[in-house]
Amino acid sequence: MYPHLRLVVDPTAIPWVFITETIDKQYCTGILCGLVEYVSKSLNFSYEFVKELDGIGHELSNGSWVGFMGRILKDVRITFKTQSSVES
Repeated sequence: MYPHLRLVVDPTAIPWVFITETIDKQYCTGILCGLVEYVSKSLNFSYEFVKELDGIGHELSNGSWVGFMGRILKDVRITFKTQSSVES
């Protein structure tokens, strides 16, 4: 088993990251993408980028966050996948 990371990114952060998607594949170009690809191969983990379109966000009166910060606080996790679950 090896870790699988979900990385939250701002899709407007060009040239750092530029994400395009098809029905079954995500393509990433830019400085951040190249760096993450290199590190993932070196440290043996897989990853996916999660786009946040609502900007940096802000805190609501109940203490929760929306936007980029809200996504990070709610949706950042590391899961473990076996090799066979990724290949199938």
